[in-house]
Amino acid sequence: MKTILSIIIIITSLNFAYSVNISTTPEIFNVSVGKVNNDLFVYMSYDGPYPAGQVQGLPRGKSGGTDYEALVDFTIALRWPSALTITLGSVNNTAGLGILKSGGILSKDGYKYQKFVIGGAAFFQSDFIQNIDFEVFKIPITSQTGSGIIEIAPQGFLPNMPNLQIDYFNATSGAGGVPEIYQYDPPDIIASVTLPVQLTQFNVEKINGNSVKIFWATEFEINNNYYNIECSQDSRSWESIGQVAARGNSKSEVSYEFVDDNIILSRNKDNIFYYRLKIVDLDGQYKYSEIRDVNFGRIKTPDLMIHPNPTNDIINLDLTVFDKNDGPIEINVYDMNGKQVLNRITGSKGLESVDLRTLPANTYNISIKQGELIYNEKVVKVQ
Repeated sequence: MKTILSIIIIITSLNFAYSVNISTTPEIFNVSVGKVNNDLFVYMSYDGPYPAGQVQGLPRGKSGGTDYEALVDFTIALRWPSALTITLGSVNNTAGLGILKSGGILSKDGYKYQKFVIGGAAFFQSDFIQNIDFEVFKIPITSQTGSGIIEIAPQGFLPNMPNLQIDYFNATSGAGGVPEIYQYDPPDIIASVTLPVQLTQFNVEKINGNSVKIFWATEFEINNNYYNIECSQDSRSWESIGQVAARGNSKSEVSYEFVDDNIILSRNKDNIFYYRLKIVDLDGQYKYSEIRDVNFGRIKTPDLMIHPNPTNDIINLDLTVFDKNDGPIEINVYDMNGKQVLNRITGSKGLESVDLRTLPANTYNISIKQGELIYNEKVVKVQ
């Protein structure tokens, strides 16, 4: 099953001005990109009002013997960084304007792009409504790997593109074709669709012998809510250990850090700790960062304290050298022939007393085991 990563929409505007045969006052149209579910939508909208003296209404379909307006030229390209891999489905012309893909995905200046053109002049099936987005076409994103910005390519990225022209026609004869709208100086980014966060750095390092600093930085953030820091000791089972609020929206580098000072080190194995970030946006969608690890190695095992030694009755074992989370401790006492003469399992991690009064005077081997950690010591029992 293919996974479609969470995408957040940024909408900015591209302004178009046009000249009309009966009015020299320019009007402003906006073109934008949006996303619903896994479909990208390209919209046009008119903010109005119409200039004084213009008799044409909003762009409308050819009906009722009324003069009409048609989309004559519509040429744009979507582009995204080469490091981002996406697959686009087929164009859906729900507005009936006949927009087509032009060729396949091509590469240019570190970007990939897909060009779209109109198949031929097409009149508008319905009126523009002031301040409402008019859908030009939509296209599904069927798969996406990586992160980055998907945007309408800016002016100059491809020759004669982007371009938009709407002409005014006579309803009966179709004659006229008076150009109404021409494009002028679009901004560098018309609109964009982006993953909510682009990490530029994510690392972990040991501090103070038993703490870990987790630090990361972002290049941009869109509608980002918070970072959940997760830790694991096997890279499979994860536990949330803290949360850091996100900047929310930023187009410049932002740095974060978190200190995990609840490290419990074991004496029985290498102490490797794995970390990852759960990046959560404002609508609850999330993605995970890559995994980073830090290795504290094995703790040097201190000597086991047994006292008194020699003894005529009881010995005390200092079990604080064992880790409280590493399971039960097994105590065995053997005579010099290797015969087990005492066995005990304890959960104590403090001082443990062992009664040797029933044993004859002799030298004994005492073995204390927890997991892979084993202590062997000699104990002398006297009368």
